[in-house]
Amino acid sequence: MKHFTLIGILGLLAGCSSLCLAQPLNPDPGFETGQSGWGKPFVPADSQNRGCTLAFSAEDPHAGNLCAVMSSESDSRFAITPKGGTINVLPGQTYAISIWSKAGADFKIHPKTPGFIIRVDMLKGTQQVESLYIDASGKVSGTIGHDGPVIPDSWTQVKGQVSVPDGTSRMRVNIFFWRASGHLYLDDMAINPVND
Repeated sequence: MKHFTLIGILGLLAGCSSLCLAQPLNPDPGFETGQSGWGKPFVPADSQNRGCTLAFSAEDPHAGNLCAVMSSESDSRFAITPKGGTINVLPGQTYAISIWSKAGADFKIHPKTPGFIIRVDMLKGTQQVESLYIDASGKVSGTIGHDGPVIPDSWTQVKGQVSVPDGTSRMRVNIFFWRASGHLYLDDMAINPVND
């Protein structure tokens, strides 16, 4: 009987550790805490007077009760980052980054721009080591591409993988509204290590 109890406890612990490992590294992946789970939007000088706004909506989230809504009145760029800003990472480790996105009826990507991009900054302390970009199709590149893919008006998952270069100890993931206008809906962001 003790043998079966021990096996049962070990199985329970293994199941719990798998669940814990499956939790995203980023806080508030579903935008459920609204602004309190996200840092103040970063708005570059060239977009300061263009109505860049981060809001949270209960209307048609992908899952849960809320989704984020990034919007702008005209051709602009700005970013949001999970509260806390950076995540501890290991050189050589690969991380999967995903988010669900949906274009509003008025969302317009301006010519020769991606419209939406995930920028992943690899850092050593506060010093930048490298930046990688994931476009709406999931393509990962060291540069911001031109003419990004059309962002559907229904919930679509954007996902890509990045590998941490040597000399990197922290990673910051920025969700960018990039040279677009109108409304872009976002939900269920996840940053997870990829198991080899």
